[in-house]
Order: sequence, then structure tokens, then C-alpha cells
Amino acid sequence: PLVESFENALTKLTKAKFAVACSSGTSALHLACLALGIKKGDWVIVPSVTFLASANAVRYCNADVLFCDVDQETGIITPETLNKAIVKARNKGLKIKAVIVVHLTGRPVDLKEIKKIAIKNGLKIIADSCHAIGGTYSGLPIGNCKYEHLSTFSFHPVKTITTGEGGAVTTNSKKLASAMKLMRSHNMIRTNSDDKMWKYTMNNLGYNYRLSDIQCALGLNQLKKLPKFKKKRSQIVELYNSKLQKFYPKIITPKIPRLSHPKDFSWHIYSILVNFKEIKISKNMFMKKLKKEKINTQVHYIPVHTQPYYKRLYGESVLPGCKKYYERTISLPLFTKMNDDDIDYVVHKIGKLIK
Repeated sequence: PLVESFENALTKLTKAKFAVACSSGTSALHLACLALGIKKGDWVIVPSVTFLASANAVRYCNADVLFCDVDQETGIITPETLNKAIVKARNKGLKIKAVIVVHLTGRPVDLKEIKKIAIKNGLKIIADSCHAIGGTYSGLPIGNCKYEHLSTFSFHPVKTITTGEGGAVTTNSKKLASAMKLMRSHNMIRTNSDDKMWKYTMNNLGYNYRLSDIQCALGLNQLKKLPKFKKKRSQIVELYNSKLQKFYPKIITPKIPRLSHPKDFSWHIYSILVNFKEIKISKNMFMKKLKKEKINTQVHYIPVHTQPYYKRLYGESVLPGCKKYYERTISLPLFTKMNDDDIDYVVHKIGKLIK
């Protein structure tokens, strides 16, 4: 019963008509691809600056990935980079079925313009919203599916809210939602007939992608705290931005999309861009020195097209925006228990490093 309650709470949050809870953000992406009928012979455009799952879910369907470039300042797919990928696909004679866009760090993709391109080219849209729950785009909640066919979420322990491990897909299509609910539970259809109460059938292959009641109980509790989490994360980002501005252009704080406000976003990750050539410290040394000061950092993400598996499949790809973003990006600590002194400490130690 709590699975259904959690799904209802997600529809209330996102304003989508349907939500399907599942075992992880990765299974959410896989279910979304399966629901759209992505299969062998199809190609899906995926921005290369993302977690591995955004691309791997396509391969689980035996389809192929066409990696797309991103804006070098935000790491996000843009209408321009999508159009370039479509032209490249057309020149190669590839059958593009869909595009997966990623709201990286919590900053939303320009879904309005992406949708115009998708309609023109007959593409389905999946929004990987795993970083963005609680945020808004164009005045609507992330995951409302006005512009995309499906939106996926992750409730991994490091995400803004957690179910321990888990995920969900939102959609406004009853057909897609019903298909995913079957696929998450072995595609098993119960007959519910009076004479054979035990009977069930499986017409197609399914998966064990269910989310448990215990996890959904945690998720329901976490959803109640989401406004508080979002507010605190926004405050931390604003404080970071104000204190790191003095290091520009050695450090560039997150770029806010035009006509947007930082408070619209539900920040999952705080990623800055560092000019390592100018400060004469390598990224690795920069991270090591901060770690010695008890400041843990991370890189989000290594461009997926550079991974050996994908290089063997598709060869080398030239994506200059991905390269420039990856070379400079560093993610600083961002969690709700941080206080002003913590941020002052991080900024002070960074300042000592770059002078």
C-alpha cells in the first residue's frame, strides 16, 4: 500500500498524471526506454556529460547511443548541440528514436526548445531528472512531463531525497505507466478470476524492478522534508557563489540559465569550473590538497563517450564542449547539515590553493 501512496505523493509533487516507483534511477531509465519501445536498430541521443546509467539504459535495450556535445560552461545539452547530433545522425543514416536530456546538477535543460526539435524530427524525449527533484522549469515542477514523454528520478542515498536506494518514472501517458508497472514486476498479469484465483500469465519478458513498502515509507517521510532541503541547498549555493566570486576568472561559479533564478532549482550538486592552467595546479593535486584539509570533492562526470566500452563500440568522438567542461569541473561539498562556517572554511582553503 505504501508504494501506491508514494507514487501518489510523487504525482502531487510533479503534477504528472502517473508515477511508477522502481528499484533505482538506473531501472527507471531502463523502464522508460522499454516503455518507448526502444530496441535493436534504434539510436538514442545522450549527452556525454552524465552518469553512466543514462547511456547504459539504452544498451540494455540492445539499442545504440549517439553521444551529444554539451555547453562547455554548464555541461548541459542545448538545442544547438542536439541539432548538431541530429545532423550527424542523418549524415550517417542512423535511425534516431529518442533523446535523453539530463538536468545536470539540478539546472534544467531548455525543454521547450528541445521539444520543438524533437517534434520536427520525430523523436521521443526522456528527461533524466535524477538531480532535479523539487525544482521548476518555466513555472512548472520538474517531472510534470509537459514537454517530455517520461521523466526519471533517483532516490540513491546521496540524492536530495532518498529511499535508501530507489527510483521512479513520471508520465502523462496511462499506456506508458501501465506498461512500466508490468515490466517492473516480471510482466506478470494476474487473472483475478473466481475459478482460478492463483492464475497469472507472462506474455513478455519483465524484470524485478520493484520498490519495497519499507523504502516507500522512508520516501514519503523524505518528501515532506523536500521543501526544507531545497531551501537549505539553495542558501548554500547562494553563499558559495557570493564568496567564490572574488576568485573569478580562476574559478567560475555555476551559470544560471537566462530567465531563471537559482531558487527555482533543487540543487543536487555544486560544481564550479576551475582554470587549472592559470592556477598552475592539476585537478588531481587540487583535489588531493583539499582532501588533506578534510574537504572531499568529486568530478561529475567523466564524459561517457571516453569510457573503454563505448570507445570499442563507436570509436573516438570529438565533443569539444564535453572536453572543456570536464577539464575544469569540480564538485564541492553540498549537503543540508552544512553551516556558514563550513562554507567559509571550504572557500578559505580554496583561496590558499589558487593564490
